[in-house]
Amino acid sequence: GASNDDAIVSGLRSNGGVITTAGAIMALAFSGLLASSTLAVHQVAFVVVLAVLADTLVVRMLLVPAVMALLGEWNWWPTAMRDADGPYLPLSEKSRAALL
Repeated sequence: GASNDDAIVSGLRSNGGVITTAGAIMALAFSGLLASSTLAVHQVAFVVVLAVLADTLVVRMLLVPAVMALLGEWNWWPTAMRDADGPYLPLSEKSRAALL
């Protein structure tokens, strides 16, 4: 298996384009509501477009990888809980002892 940092970079590299494209499509779809003549709909649409773009560009591209880097080996705690028969990423003995 790859190191934690390599796994984060690999995941972001392979999924970053999909996440960004999906966010851009959602923002574009919601921006269609900006053409509304109703002020309330216009205001809600503006806030939703900004929220989707902030989530796509800031949260998913910066904050999630940063938190994963800070958590280190704790990112993979569910794998330590699997049965020995299933595939899993082994944790160090110290981390495994802390989980159990």
